[in-house]
Amino acid sequence: MLVLPGTDPLPFKSEQTKAGRYGFLLDGAMDRDRPAAAIRDLLREQTAQPRAFGRLESLGRFLRNQVGMQIRKRGRPS
Repeated sequence: MLVLPGTDPLPFKSEQTKAGRYGFLLDGAMDRDRPAAAIRDLLREQTAQPRAFGRLESLGRFLRNQVGMQIRKRGRPS
């Protein structure tokens, strides 16, 4: 099973510019008329982890974001 690395910006002001800073590359031809199908097909053809680009968050930043998400989650009424 492949793990597809990527960024999901968190709902914090400091995270607004982080979308697309970490991800993966697929080698192959893209069909501009059917891009989703082309990506699906390229992913199905993969036999190894795709090449990643970008830099992961530091441990400190990751922990801060996780704590912030928990505070945000618990602070909202259900």
